[in-house]
Amino acid sequence: MKTKNNSILFFVFLIATAFYFNSCKPDETPACGHASNTTVNLTPDELAKVPYTGFDTLYFKAINGDTNIVVGTGKQFYYDVQYTSHGGPDCPQDVANYQAYKIQFNPIRGDLRFTFKQQRIDWSININKSDYSINFYFSYYQLTDSTKTYQGIPFDKSTNTYIDNSYACSYTIKNGITYIKSQKENEEYSLLKK
Repeated sequence: MKTKNNSILFFVFLIATAFYFNSCKPDETPACGHASNTTVNLTPDELAKVPYTGFDTLYFKAINGDTNIVVGTGKQFYYDVQYTSHGGPDCPQDVANYQAYKIQFNPIRGDLRFTFKQQRIDWSININKSDYSINFYFSYYQLTDSTKTYQGIPFDKSTNTYIDNSYACSYTIKNGITYIKSQKENEEYSLLKK
């Protein structure tokens, strides 16, 4: 009878030892951890860096003297999603949703057309032509009350390559986009009023 009890106790001891060595110790962290899902909206301070309501009418004077008029189609809100891995490939990912919006400015007079995006990750002004598009990237932290000029890189849509011509776009917190210049097509637009 004692031998049977000793065998059972020895077997229980072996199972408990195996569980102890295969489980996390109090000072160890599990390999995966818990995934988080957060949403970060634009703050009032960030929104104040852009003077557009979304339905603005902007007047630009072209280099040839013509007036180009564009009107905004409203703020189209969306979320940029970023995934962050932690642990191994089988672990769940953290998800961060960053609020953003874009305003498409369409021509009423002339052929100037562009999209303004306010994003927490990357702000951009995109000018779309029929055969190419230009993106001017800038950050919230670069925006000041003084004029800032950004260089753009045009992208050829038909060949999926970058074009080596120079583009510039100027921006102020008070007036938004104040100047757009394209050496590719000798285009230049200066803000008259908004």
